[in-house]
Amino acid sequence: MGIALPPVIQSKPAFGLPCNGCGLCCAEQVCGIGKMVHGDIEGPCPSLMLVGERYRCELVMAEAIGNLPPLISDALAIGKGCDSDDLLG
Repeated sequence: MGIALPPVIQSKPAFGLPCNGCGLCCAEQVCGIGKMVHGDIEGPCPSLMLVGERYRCELVMAEAIGNLPPLISDALAIGKGCDSDDLLG
């Protein structure tokens, strides 16, 4: 049994529009990096966390806080727009 689905804070933006931190992408499935960290599990991702009114990836936040090169952020295309299928929203 996985963790409970997070509450919806914001509606999912259309594909390609800027991320609004809705968290749907990480609630629906665990990315490849998340599976390397947490094992071959189903969503929601355990690294999904609510910060204020936005969901954030704990792995990306740790990378930023540690002032590390943005390898995880780049791999997940953070800042490139919503890449979740519009059918998910």
